[in-house]
Formats: sequence, structure tokens, C-alpha cells
Amino acid sequence: MIFSATFMAAGIIQLPLQLFWKMEQLSIGLVLARISQITALIIIVYRAYPQMQFDGSPVSKIAFLAVIGTVLISAITQFIYVFWQAHKVLPIKIQFSRNFIRDEIRSNRQYGLAYCLSSFHTLAVLILLSNYFPTAQ
Repeated sequence: MIFSATFMAAGIIQLPLQLFWKMEQLSIGLVLARISQITALIIIVYRAYPQMQFDGSPVSKIAFLAVIGTVLISAITQFIYVFWQAHKVLPIKIQFSRNFIRDEIRSNRQYGLAYCLSSFHTLAVLILLSNYFPTAQ
């Protein structure tokens, strides 16, 4: 879920480079993202938490969250590099319009309700499946 959320933002930021055929910059951004993620994983797994037993203790939960956090590190690295390169090609200024945001929320509120209900449906199905097919044992 974290990766999916950051992927949407990266896609929007990459648009100027894709429009102007600067695909080599996108490839460099992807390589930098993977390098930063692998570096963070090495630091977490081999330096910060060597020989970690994921047994549900508070320390193991922190280590797990740190490993998951490497996805954010990867996304931030890619975001910064791609934004820097895209800003050279097509400077983008973001201006927030409260009126536009308010009007969009008002006109699309029924879709928000549908999204919440579909998420609740997914949660309910997962709870039922976990009761009938427990995988923790």
C-alpha cells in the first residue's frame, strides 16, 4: 500500500520527463531509488538490528517498520531526483486553490462514500477469512 501510494505521486512528477523524452533521467531515478532502498536495508538489517528475531516484541516491531520504511526512502529518493530533473525541463509551480478543492470534494462526495464502503467490505471479508482459515497457527 505504501508503494502504491508513492507510485502515484512519482507518476505525476515524472510526466514532464516523459513528455519531453528524457527517459534516461527516469531510469537513473529508478536506479537511485533501488540503491537507496538497498543501502537502507543493509544498514537496518546488518547494522541496526543484527540477528533480529521477529517474535512480536516491541523491538522487532520497530525493526519491521524500519524495513517497511525503506519503501518510503526509495520513493523520496526517486521523487527528489525526478523532480530536480523535471524542473529543468518544465518548471512546475503548485498553487493550492481552496475553492477548487472544496468544489471537487462536494461534487465527488458520493464516490468517497463508495470508496469507504468498498474498503469496509474488504476489511469485513478479511476478518471473516481469518476466522475461518487462521494462518497465524
